[in-house]
Amino acid sequence: MRNPASPRQRQGVPGGEENRDSELVREWSGATGAVVTGRTAYDPGEEFRGDDPPFRTPVLVLTHRSRPTLVKECGTAFTFVTDGIHSGLDR
Repeated sequence: MRNPASPRQRQGVPGGEENRDSELVREWSGATGAVVTGRTAYDPGEEFRGDDPPFRTPVLVLTHRSRPTLVKECGTAFTFVTDGIHSGLDR
């Protein structure tokens, strides 16, 4: 990906380039109702993303470890789904 501007714009950060990659990311993020991820992908980025993660949409974290829903300052909510992938996809 060639430094697209659109992910930065979603977070209010200047920079990046307006190019085809930026258009594709903008289209993808505009059509995304939720993000489904696994706990092993979530854990390493939890501290790094801080209170302003880039998703701007609900995030469903598939895991075996229960945890209350975590709502960040930007409004992104991380819901920890412990009853299987199909339950996460149904949500």
